[in-house]
Amino acid sequence: MARDDSSPTLTARLMRRFAAWNDSPPIGWQVTWALLLASAATGAVYRRHGWALGLAAALYYGAVTVIGMVSTPRLVAWREQMIAWAAVVAAPMVFFVLAILFPAIPLWQIAVIALVASAILAPLAPLVSRRRQRDAAQATPSLLPSSRPDPTMLPDGDCLLCRPADADKFFNRRRVWEDEHWRLSVVLRGAVAGFAHLETRRHIPYITDLAAPEAATLGPVLARATAAVREATGADKVYVNVFGDRVPHLHFNLAPCHPGGPLVGGAGQVRPDAPAASPAAHDAAAKAVRRLLTGLA
Repeated sequence: MARDDSSPTLTARLMRRFAAWNDSPPIGWQVTWALLLASAATGAVYRRHGWALGLAAALYYGAVTVIGMVSTPRLVAWREQMIAWAAVVAAPMVFFVLAILFPAIPLWQIAVIALVASAILAPLAPLVSRRRQRDAAQATPSLLPSSRPDPTMLPDGDCLLCRPADADKFFNRRRVWEDEHWRLSVVLRGAVAGFAHLETRRHIPYITDLAAPEAATLGPVLARATAAVREATGADKVYVNVFGDRVPHLHFNLAPCHPGGPLVGGAGQVRPDAPAASPAAHDAAAKAVRRLLTGLA
């Protein structure tokens, strides 16, 4: 039996808004946290070593925090893979922490210790990132057509996509936009950061069953959704696939494609050796798509 999810309850709407805020706190909260961190570090360093080093600590913590708040997929991927970035973060961090904890040690000795520590820690950052990606790839299957979960796992006669909250949990995805006829969700696992599902809110089995108003709005909605996914991920193009043989509820798979990326063309196929994108990259892509479509940070 088809289910109409076009009129969510007040509780559901409030929970959805809270989830959106929790996933991406308002920029005011993020700026406040950055200022508090920089102020605390500056004060601690200033009390022990004077205003010059305190100012350096303020500039460092402020810059690192602000840069860390920028969450475009390409920047997140660069930060996680670049040893140079890890060294830039690690060396001053170790230096200021030691300067606060051990004010009696000469600063030049602390500087030497910080450089040695960063030289040891920085190369480990990409290794940890790649290990986490491999673990994620082994723990969670790809949601692309070649390995989509078998719908026989679902109760007979039930449609998972008609229960969007359950579908979000099942596919590990986040709803980033919806109107009265369509909703868009970004998947938070797999090799492709920004991979998204665009589906009808009403139960429409196949594209041949489209009727007004979904038929009238499909073109503009699909164009807007793919444009947002492309801009959010920095992709050259976005593959759009629609099948329906396994999940008989109309949905489009939107897969951003980059040169040399995990997609090899065709029906959204992923290279066998492609590692899973990091959780941070998935999160950044989802937030960027939501921001482009709704204006929410």
